[in-house]
Formats: sequence, C-alpha cells, structure tokens
Amino acid sequence: ATDAAVQALFDELNRDEVLEMKPHEYVAEMWESVSALLDRRTSEVMGFGANLEGFERTRSATLAAYLREMVDTMATIALKLPQEIERVAEVEAFELNSVITGNRRAHAELMARMEKEDIMEKVKHRADWEKRLADWRQLRHDRAIREFHADITADNFMNPPDRVVVFGAFKEEQKARHSARCGVLAKLGALDDSTLASDLIDNVRAEFKALNAEELKAIKALYEALTGLKHAKQDEAERRREALRHELHRYGALHLEPDSEMYAAKIEEVVKDPQLEEFLRKSGGLKAELVKITKQLRDPNMIYAKFLDASVKSLTVVQCGRDLEEVLEKQGKSSLRKTAQDTLERLRKATKSECLPILPLLKQQCTALALVNDIDQLLKKELALAADGLQELIQTAEYAAEGSGGQTRGSGARTANTQASDLAAATNTFNGQAGGTGAGTASHPPSSKAPSEAASKRSSRSRKRSVSVAPSKGWEEPEIDMLAVRTIQKHVGMLLASCDLSDEFKEVLAEALVGLGEKRVCNERIDQAVFDEVTEPIKQRAFEQESLIDWAEQSLSSQSVALNSGAEKLCSFYHGIAVILEKHREKELQIDDDAAETMFNLKEDFRLANDVREADEAHALDRLRHAADEKELEENFAKALKLLDLIESEYRVYHTTATHAAMTHPVITEDEHRHFTFMLCSRFGLVPPKDMPFPTEPLEVKKISAEKTVGLPDAQAAQEGKEDGDGQASEEKGAEEEKKADSEEAKATTEAEEKKEGEGDEAEDEELDEEAKAAKLAAEAEKKRKEEEEAETAAKAAQEPRTAKELWEADEVEAEFQTDAGRHYTFGIKIMPSNMVSEILAPPVVEEEEEVIPQPFPLPVRTVKTEEELAAEEEERLAAEAARLEEEEKAKKAKKAK
Repeated sequence: ATDAAVQALFDELNRDEVLEMKPHEYVAEMWESVSALLDRRTSEVMGFGANLEGFERTRSATLAAYLREMVDTMATIALKLPQEIERVAEVEAFELNSVITGNRRAHAELMARMEKEDIMEKVKHRADWEKRLADWRQLRHDRAIREFHADITADNFMNPPDRVVVFGAFKEEQKARHSARCGVLAKLGALDDSTLASDLIDNVRAEFKALNAEELKAIKALYEALTGLKHAKQDEAERRREALRHELHRYGALHLEPDSEMYAAKIEEVVKDPQLEEFLRKSGGLKAELVKITKQLRDPNMIYAKFLDASVKSLTVVQCGRDLEEVLEKQGKSSLRKTAQDTLERLRKATKSECLPILPLLKQQCTALALVNDIDQLLKKELALAADGLQELIQTAEYAAEGSGGQTRGSGARTANTQASDLAAATNTFNGQAGGTGAGTASHPPSSKAPSEAASKRSSRSRKRSVSVAPSKGWEEPEIDMLAVRTIQKHVGMLLASCDLSDEFKEVLAEALVGLGEKRVCNERIDQAVFDEVTEPIKQRAFEQESLIDWAEQSLSSQSVALNSGAEKLCSFYHGIAVILEKHREKELQIDDDAAETMFNLKEDFRLANDVREADEAHALDRLRHAADEKELEENFAKALKLLDLIESEYRVYHTTATHAAMTHPVITEDEHRHFTFMLCSRFGLVPPKDMPFPTEPLEVKKISAEKTVGLPDAQAAQEGKEDGDGQASEEKGAEEEKKADSEEAKATTEAEEKKEGEGDEAEDEELDEEAKAAKLAAEAEKKRKEEEEAETAAKAAQEPRTAKELWEADEVEAEFQTDAGRHYTFGIKIMPSNMVSEILAPPVVEEEEEVIPQPFPLPVRTVKTEEELAAEEEERLAAEAARLEEEEKAKKAKKAK
C-alpha cells in the first residue's frame, strides 16, 4: 500500500503539463509526502523485523519452559542420573538453539535485504524526485520564455490600445479639417465674373494655408505622440525582459543558484554577536563592511554584473589580510601590525586638532607593512593606496599652513619648530619599534599637543589651535578633511583586523566568495539565454513601431502635400483668371490713355521742330535777299529750296506718322481683345473661334523726338500708308530716298566720329577698373539683345497672320494643346463635353518630380517551418555544397593537366 501511494504521487509528479504550472512549493511538498511514505515504509520494515524477533523470543521462551519442565519431571522420576538427564537436556537444548540460531540468521539476512531494499527505494525515489525537480526547473524555464514570446507578440506590443486611441483621435480631427476645407472650396466655387477678384482669391489661399499649417501641426503632434508611445513600449519591453531575467534566475535551470541567504545569515550572526562587539568596534570599518556584504548578498540585483563585482570586491578586500598575522610572525614582524593598530586607535580617539601629527606616523607604518614580503598582493595594494591618501592629506595641510604662514611669520616660528619636533619624535618612535624583533611590547608614542598651548598657557580643557592655522584666523580647527581621515583609518583598521577573525568565519567568507563565483557562472548563462531569446523580438517590435511611425508620417505628409498642392493649384487657376480679367480692364484703359498721349506728343514734337525749320527758312530767305553777288545768290537760293523741300517732306512724314498712330489704336484694342480671348481659352482648355486671328505682341509706338531731321516710320507703317492710296506715294518715295541718303551720310559721319573717338579712348579704356569694364560689357550685351529682339519682332510682324481655324485641325490641336492617347486636352476637352465639368477647372500640368506614394504598412508574418521542410532545406544545402566541391576539384585537375 505504501509503495502504491508513493507510485501514485510520482505518477502525478511525472505529468509535465501539471508540473510546469506548479510552483516550487508544490515540488517540495511532494517530496515531503514521499518522504513521509518512505519513512512509514521503513517503519513497517523495522516492525516486521521486530515481529520476527518476537516470534523467535517467544518460541525460545516456550521451549525453554518445556525443557525445564522435562528436566524437573525426569529428576522427579529419578530413572537416570542427573548427569545423564543433563546430557539429554543439552542435546535437546542444542537442537533447539540450532533451530533458533538458524532462524535468527535467516531473519537477519531477510532484514538486511529488506533494509537494503528500503534504502535503495529511498535513494531511487530521491533521485526520481531530483530529476523531476530538474525537469520542473527546465519546464518553468521554457514556460517563462514561451510566455515572454506570447506577451511580446500580443496586441499590447503589436497594436497597443493607446496607439489605437491616438489614431482614432487624429482621424476625428482629420474629418473636422476636411469639413472646413470643403467649406472653403464651396466659398471659392460661389465666385463669378462679377465677384472674382485676386484679393478674394488671396484670402481663400490664406485659409487653405492655415488649414495646411493646422494639418502639419497635427501630423507633428501625432508623430511626437507615436514616438512617445514607442519609447514607452520599448521601456515596457525592457522591463518585461528584466522580469524574465529575474524569473529565470529563480528557477535556476541552466545553473543552480548558490544559497546566498545562508552566507548572509552566517555573516549577520557574527556581526550581531555581543561577544564580538568590542572587537568589531576597534577593528575600523570591518563591521560596516560585513553589514554591507550582508546587504549585497541579499540584494536581488546580484543578477547584474555591476552589483556582483562590487560584492566580490568587498569580500576579496575583507579576506586579503586573513593570513597577515601568520606571515608577520614567521618573519618576526608582528610588532608592525600591533603598532599600526595602536596608532589607528589613537587616530580614532583623536580630535581634529590632534589628527595631523598622527598622519605621518600612520603613513610610514602603512608603507612598512606594504613592503613586507609574502603578504597578499591585494593587501599590499590597499596599504599602498592608504599611504598615498595619507600623503595627500599631509601635503594639503602643509600647503594650507604655508599659505597662512606669510602673515604670521614672526609669531608662527615657534609653532613650526614645535610641529617639526613632534613629527620627528613620532617618526623616531615608529622607527625604533619597527626595528625591534617584536618580542617586547611597543610603548605608545607621546601624545601631541598644539604648540600654541605652551605659548598662551591656557588650560588643557580649552580648545587648542591647529598647527597649520595662523593666529589671525582665531581659535579654528586645522584645514584637514576629517572625512577622508576617518575613511582611511577605518579601511586600514579593517585590513589589519581581518586576520583576527575565527577560522570558521574565514571559511564562511571563503565559501561565500566561491558561491559568488557560481553566481557569476549562473548570471553569464542566463544572460546569454536572455540575449538569444529576447533581443531579436524586442528589436523586431521596435523596428515595426519605427516603420509604422515613418510610414504614417510619410503617408500623411504626402496626403497633406497633395491636398495643399491641389488647393494651391486651384487657387492659382482662379487667381490667374482674376488677374487676366483685371489686367484686361487695366490694359484697355492704358491703351486709350497711351493713344491720346501719343497723338498729343506727335503734334507737339512736330510743332516745335517745324518752328525751328521755319526760322531756318526765314533766315535763308533773308540771306537770299541780301546776297552780295550772283554766286552767293545762287548758293542761298539753293539752300532755301532745300529747306523748303525739307519742310514739305517733314509735313508729309508727320501726316503719315499721325495717321499711322491713329490707325494703330483700334488695331491694338482688337489685338488686346484677341489676347484676352486666347488667354481665357488657354486657361479653360478651349479652342478659340475659328475666324479669330492669333494675337500679336502689343504694338509699341515709338516717340518721335523734336529733332531737325525726323526718321521715317517702320516698314509696316510705310506699307499701310501705301495701301491707303492717298495719291502721294511718289512724293513720299522721293522724300524717303532723299531722307535715306541723308541718313546714310549722317551714319557714315557718325561712324567716322565714333571710330576716331574710339581710337582716342583706347588709352583711357586701359585705365578703367574692372568694374567699369564689366559695366561696359553688360551695356553692350544689353544693346545687342535689344537689337536681336527688335529683329525678331520685325520678323514675326512680317509673317502672315494666323487664325484659330488652324487649331481645329487635328494635328494643330495636338501640337498647340497637350493631349493624351484619348485626345483629352490637359486644359480641357474638345470632343467630349460630358467630362468638361470635371476637368475644366483642372490646374495646369507642372513638370515636377514624381511623388513616391508610400506603400501599405508591411505586416510581419511569422512562419514556422516543419521538420520535413527543414530536413529538405538541409539536404538541398548539402547537395549544393557537394556539387560546388566537385566543380572545384574538377577545376583543380584541369589546371594541373594544363
């Protein structure tokens, strides 16, 4: 029954699906139950042995009673002598003893086998339980990792609820902005030709810009909110990782955790021992260090290398001086440690003013101990560091004394001498003790008093001056860092007192240090397991969040740019129509004003020039009347005739020019009308009426200066004057030829003068600075450009006028207006009026860089391959590797053959 109960417990314990859900207490309780059953089984075995022993004892007692009764009966009968009766009884007793002995031997063998079997059962069940304990550790280890992967792939990290809320709020705000944008579009669509104005369009554009700025601000806020959620989820994932690390350390499946609590309890027991209170009080910082080690051993952060290294360092420093007394005794230098401890005790009890003379002595003692051979290297290092710290404190105090000694050189001479004598006496005392064999007891060095006490003869209870403070500072303490002094004093005291600890406690510290080594191995293995299992999923979640944020930001930014660009282009379209209307109205007014001003200027210029010519003619006639001889008369007469011809010619030129200017006004007005029509049609994507000519550039009427010689109008004006048929063509032609000859002569004269002036100016040009030369070159280039533009304008004017009928030809329409394969115009539609409403307001196509439309957010797909697929992939890889090796071998053989 007991074995069946034990087996039933193990049957339950052997179920992995149950075991991985149970805590460690369940496994411990199962062993307690099994152990109780095994103890009961042992009791049953021992009870069975006791029963067998009782049976034999009862049989022996019964047969002994019967045998005594037989002897008594035979003695009463007296048939045989007592000796014979005794022999008969001995025979019977021997046979009885033989049987009892055989039975006891059999019983002993049976009990030995049963006890052995019982022990083997206990060992077997203990081994089974320990195996199941190890299985429990591994099962819980695997379960913890599975739960981590389940958590890291759940909606809490894949699609956090907070992020869903943020996206929902942004969507609602987006709907509100869309409604506002539709309202602005409705306001824009309500405009007509009477209300369309560029300033209204600018206001609508400002509203669109404000909505776009609000959109960008919302996108930025969304980006910041998503970034904050990303960082929060990263922190949460890291906390989940550390929770997994703590949990795996609790199970210890990869390496058993040392019992740090046991070591901490033993150390705490020593620290709280009242019998060691005096020892710990005099041993510097030993007690504080042991308390610190106890806290470190119980710190849950020992799973991190930083805290583990600190604990190992503390334990190592405490144990570095465990063999110091033994080493010093072998070398006959025990007095070094005792003297140093005495100095430390003096320093512990000393006031601030009494510390400074003790520091050089303690520094020398630490140096002497550090120079002892065969002591621990770490102890040497710690003592040397303590000596360096003391030397730094001494130098700091000396510097402070030197800084204040200049002001009290006269009164401080005795102070300096007294300090030097005290330090010399202390040094001699330490040297005398260190030079001995250590057999005698070292005497305490004389206590140092402040030198100012003898000078002022104050009471010993009064406060003493420091040896390093000038009298001008009053009754102040010396400038010394007492915190550093106490730290060094406690540390050195701990190093020197650690060898006085009991051997059992030293073993506890050594075992604790070994346990920390095991802890380090455990930390390394679990850290590697956590790194292998956790790093990639956390990186994947972070990458997904960053990708989502970037995708959302790019998509929303692209959408915002598209909306703003569409609104901007629509406003630009409306603004362009408004500007065309406004410019057309302004242009009509400007054309009328320019025409009136031109006619007035031509009249005034001709009047002023004609007055000059009439005066010249009157002067010539006066000279003709007063001619002295016939030759002078002929010359003056010819000159008067020439001037009369010139006056007649200028009258004819003025008439032609004024007529041309008057006829130009309706032409320019009509051209502006055609220009306005073509601009509107171009904006709306329409083809103008067939009979409407193409617009030309606005005609620029040249202002005629009030010179004596007025140039002829341009070729177009002359041609139009010829077509008028006023009967004066021949006279105008003669005047034109004469004027042309005069112009050529004047031009030749002007070129000669310019050439001469150019030759004279060569020397001056060399002296011009670079800026003047550049300005001159720019002016020449501008002049050349204007001449080219005038030539191009004249060439265009000479072409035959074109009409919009050409645009109605298929090829011309496609050439003038951009169309697609379906003959849809960029600015409108000619053949399919049903689509005109949707495309009439389309903005002009601008060659821009193609916008990259963000792809939908890629959702990670977790694929788990089966064992067959993995095996097939491995076979393919091996086959490919074998083929590659075979090809390389063939290539090598071919190379060798060559």
